[in-house]
Amino acid sequence: MAGNVYKNPENNGGGWGIQWEVPSVGKRDRHTKIVHGSKRDAQKLLRDILSSIDNKEYISRDKQTFGEYLAEYLASRVGANNLSPNTTSNMHYYFNNIHRRDVQYVPLQDVTKHDIQKVIDELIELKRAPNYMKNLCKYLYTAFEWAVDDNKILRNPMQGSNKGKRKTINRPKVNSKGDVPIWSLAQMDSYLQQSRDDKHSPYLDAYGLILWTGLRRGEVCGLKWSAIDLDKAVLSVTNNRTANPYGPGYIELPPKTEAGWRTISLSEDCVKFLRRILNDQENYRLENPTADWAWPDDPYVICNPDGTLFGPKILNRNFTKMCNRYGLPHSTPHKLRHTHASLLYADGANMLELAQRLGHASVQTTMDIYTHLFEDPMLGSEKLQGLDRMLRGIEGLE
Repeated sequence: MAGNVYKNPENNGGGWGIQWEVPSVGKRDRHTKIVHGSKRDAQKLLRDILSSIDNKEYISRDKQTFGEYLAEYLASRVGANNLSPNTTSNMHYYFNNIHRRDVQYVPLQDVTKHDIQKVIDELIELKRAPNYMKNLCKYLYTAFEWAVDDNKILRNPMQGSNKGKRKTINRPKVNSKGDVPIWSLAQMDSYLQQSRDDKHSPYLDAYGLILWTGLRRGEVCGLKWSAIDLDKAVLSVTNNRTANPYGPGYIELPPKTEAGWRTISLSEDCVKFLRRILNDQENYRLENPTADWAWPDDPYVICNPDGTLFGPKILNRNFTKMCNRYGLPHSTPHKLRHTHASLLYADGANMLELAQRLGHASVQTTMDIYTHLFEDPMLGSEKLQGLDRMLRGIEGLE
């Protein structure tokens, strides 16, 4: 089967061109493709194409664009048994980076590593977080793999020459040690002291509850009073609120893994903190007897004063505003969970205990996330004082 590789002129986009013919009745069916890479990359692609023709595995040209394919892929994945609504919602969110750019109009079969790198470079200019770009690459790689399995493309443009090895996309590396920063004791004290002077709000209550328990944002937003026994000082995690991938609003789901179903103990001061929230809710209803209440029969711990609910994403937006108002480094509510775990580790908790409390499916997950704990020689003294302060009920959380 004939085919050749040629140098594509710079004024025509550069790169390397490949030509090949597909057996056809009555006329020559010639095809051309430009490869933005090395000559070796072009030669390898041509060999793959010619081999696929010889083995009768060749994929005919299709006009479906990259953007159209991603929309089709997402539609097929929504409701899949092995995907949570939160995952499909995340894919919608990340793939918007494609739908907002010209690469969406490129035929799926012509998308190259160069096209993906251009998207990443633009995100770097926009100062997107390294973890954000890591997740985008992960979702795109999986989408391309599905396209290969569906015989839409011959090979994954994000896959290296060795099968199973991903091509290197130049993006800022995710620093596992720096990706889970926790506030210093001085910063924690600053937050707690300043929040003490603010009127209690459901957002501050949510942040405090994450600090006390190490729950995830969705678990805090989905927590009901029926899941808490204040007399026995225990809390059961049975619910998670997440964005609705099928439309507006939120939905509630059980924990994704068996480890997510858990019961954790509460400190004495955490119980006091929760009783204060409960009293605030009861007092508000007594002081506003004519209000239009939205309280369900099984009420939630974290909600607006009138009982209306909100989702975990709003906690991030309000946390950023709070950091700006208090003059604190930008962080996220999820990092309060890291703070909780780090302080417990400083107080003597082992990795198995942390994994069970945090709802990790394996101890290895906990070790991968908190590997920096083993490398910090100060954990036994300074941060232990922070744990004592937190568990004794610093005024900002009471």
